[in-house]
Amino acid sequence: MVGGSHDESLVVCVTSPAEGGRANRAVVDALATALAVPRRTIEIASGTASRRKMVVVELQRDDDVMPLLALIARRKTGA
Repeated sequence: MVGGSHDESLVVCVTSPAEGGRANRAVVDALATALAVPRRTIEIASGTASRRKMVVVELQRDDDVMPLLALIARRKTGA
């Protein structure tokens, strides 16, 4: 699940265990689905061994930004 915020960060909840990178893969999968972008465009830039991560999304086209902006807007309004 992607949505909500905590300490000015977007919340991504996954149920996969933090073993062998499974939770990190689940985070990437959840973000790819929520943003409607391919998995390969999402990279965990830092925090792979932490609950708090920095994620980079490489957008291929200008219209790829719309799901990202909508997600951020929902986060800011709490909707």
